[in-house]
Amino acid sequence: MKKLLSVIIVSIIILYVCTGPKEKKHLREYFLQRCSDALENKNADSFFVLGEKYIKDWESVYWVGDNSPCKFDKIEGEDVDSFEILGTNNRLGFYGKDKTSVYFADKKIEGADVDTFGTLAGENTWNYYLRDKNNVYFSGRKVDGADPDTFEEEFTYHGFDKDYIYLCENRIEGSDAKSYESFGSSTGFHGFFKDNNNVYHWANCDWLKIVEGVDPITFEALGSEYYRDNNSVFWEEDKIEGADRSTFEVIDSQYSKDKNFVYFRGNKIGEADVNTFEVSGCPNPTQYAEDENYSYENGEITGDMPQAIEAK
Repeated sequence: MKKLLSVIIVSIIILYVCTGPKEKKHLREYFLQRCSDALENKNADSFFVLGEKYIKDWESVYWVGDNSPCKFDKIEGEDVDSFEILGTNNRLGFYGKDKTSVYFADKKIEGADVDTFGTLAGENTWNYYLRDKNNVYFSGRKVDGADPDTFEEEFTYHGFDKDYIYLCENRIEGSDAKSYESFGSSTGFHGFFKDNNNVYHWANCDWLKIVEGVDPITFEALGSEYYRDNNSVFWEEDKIEGADRSTFEVIDSQYSKDKNFVYFRGNKIGEADVNTFEVSGCPNPTQYAEDENYSYENGEITGDMPQAIEAK
């Protein structure tokens, strides 16, 4: 069942790479063939695909469920004739509107101004944040206190206006938007940003931590999950004890070194030879490495190198 569901979801994504009339026709045929039971009580003759996440017939508009491409939730209170999606770029396909209201997924966004609702000013990549003349919205939820005229989206989960930094729909009290700097996310699941007051580590909308013992003014990204300030080097937010910040360099996404030691995810590999250490690139360059004496997997010795065996 899980395999079948995966095939269905992947097929829908493939069909929806483009959203011209031809692709929508194919997607409509796909729904009719694969989801006949779910569409049994719908008006199949007038069934029309608005986008990947919205369909409608002559009576109603439906949201295509997140967990199943054949689960259709009726939008309540919508005007069918005027209903349309905001766009197809990234998150815009999750929004719809009619002549009086704006919707995110299958829920009406209370108080949203339909005439001015749309993307932020300037160039936007993610479209997690949208706005109208009165408010900013994150995934359909109002961002309390955010200024829609100056708000900018920096990454999928955070943005800023003229005064404050925001994580999802939550304002970070005490933050300083004027000195805001984001380091993005090397994994897509968490990351760092800073202002002149603090360094912040975020993981999702409900997880934000102020990193202690770090100088925010000099804090900088070195690559992957490695960072440093004017005193220390860090793997994520953990200080790498004994690391020499002036000679520290990132080798790849896992390994790093300074003039004295080699490190794996911030942990010292005491036996590694700094001068000859290199990632092997086989079979996985982010895990396997070698020096003149040993081979390594995930920072652990897995065997002697041939030249080291001969020397013995």
